[in-house]
Amino acid sequence: MQPLQKINGKWVIYGLGNNIAAQETPVDGTHWGLLVRVTFSQDSEGGWTTSDIAWVPSLQNADPPHRWCSLTAGRTCSSPDADAAALAATTAAVNLYGADTAGAHPLERP
Repeated sequence: MQPLQKINGKWVIYGLGNNIAAQETPVDGTHWGLLVRVTFSQDSEGGWTTSDIAWVPSLQNADPPHRWCSLTAGRTCSSPDADAAALAATTAAVNLYGADTAGAHPLERP
């Protein structure tokens, strides 16, 4: 995953990692992914603004059955330690350029 960043009042969403991948050789980090939910609001003059930006960190299980798993949905995706490491790495990547202080937040229950 790569950071989210607000530049001149506009959100930039960089690489979201692997949301669907079939990695033949498991490598740490290649099964991490990110979904971003952007909510837009229209003002009385017809202009649009971003009113909320939330992100969902995830893991993909490469072993059959293949599955996508949210790290914030309250269940174990891989193992407690692997989930915690993936969540910490994702949070650090997302917030590298100050997304958290600009208003982006994890979506707790997708």
